[in-house]
Amino acid sequence: MDNWTISESEFTPLKLNAKETVFTIGNGYLGTRGTFEEGYPGEVAATFLHGVFDDVPIAFTELANTPNWLDLRVTIGGEMFRMDQGKLLFYQRDIDLHTGTLHRKVIWNMVSGKKIQLEFERFTSLADEHILGLRCQITSIDYSGPVEIRSSLPGHTDNTGWAHWNWKTQGQDNNQNVFLCLETRATNINLCEAFHLGLINKSPLLQEYWDNHWSPEQVLEVNLQPGETATVEKITTVFTSRDTADPKSAALNLLNRACSCGYTALWEANRKAWEREWEMSDITIEGDDESDLALRYSLFQLLIAGPRQDDHVSIAAKTLSGFGYRGHTFWDTEIFILPFFTYTQP
Repeated sequence: MDNWTISESEFTPLKLNAKETVFTIGNGYLGTRGTFEEGYPGEVAATFLHGVFDDVPIAFTELANTPNWLDLRVTIGGEMFRMDQGKLLFYQRDIDLHTGTLHRKVIWNMVSGKKIQLEFERFTSLADEHILGLRCQITSIDYSGPVEIRSSLPGHTDNTGWAHWNWKTQGQDNNQNVFLCLETRATNINLCEAFHLGLINKSPLLQEYWDNHWSPEQVLEVNLQPGETATVEKITTVFTSRDTADPKSAALNLLNRACSCGYTALWEANRKAWEREWEMSDITIEGDDESDLALRYSLFQLLIAGPRQDDHVSIAAKTLSGFGYRGHTFWDTEIFILPFFTYTQP
């Protein structure tokens, strides 16, 4: 047994939402639920940022769900890849606790009968908490023709029916970076996300920006032959007015620097940061692999929720993994969480 990997080799739609929680990743600044890049009926997609609360009528404040930076849709020969259509010939999903990286590999039998392999990888950087990375490798097994990739920042997010955001501005800069800026309706926290979508090993046949209101989008098109692979990388940055007076400039400036480094270098910086984290935090149970993995996964949950740069926030009862408890903090912090950090990172 690999005691650093949580895996599933079969997709079970009835366990969809529970597995979204299990495969949450984060970096202490934000947490992203383990939803699929292309979406799925009944999903509960959410990314929460520490301290970004907004009011709910009558009684509550709650962490506000932010735009889904994972959004990436692949259309092959007119068929959009979705796991509720066509047929899955292979499925594997793994979260590497040692690097905070989530992988998914699928071999998809299209309705037309053609076969495509898709491999997804994502991380929320521990080296720079404002950087998020997503890679998709699309390999044709027996399909010839065009492949379209669309990616956006969908701003119409909600918390189980309640919308927390007002639109401020959106667009594309001279470096083909796409941005969306929003503001919470009651607490007036400004947020700006920006992303760059690029093909790594092939030249696009088409590259366009679509200025959809609330959901600015990049569109790429590439031709694939059997045996060929197209690699798409999406680098995203996010800032709020809790971080800086000008979230838009901060997001775009960091995105330009991040893109000059590239996905691989950003992931490697993330890996090294996790290596340092585990040197302080890892515990091994010898002779019991199941307990060893369970404990390490629990430590991982604390590490991805623990705010490192912000002493005005704490860890909620459901961390940053979902809507439960609305992001509120209870006695769990002192009883279960604080001792771990006291001993490992005093």
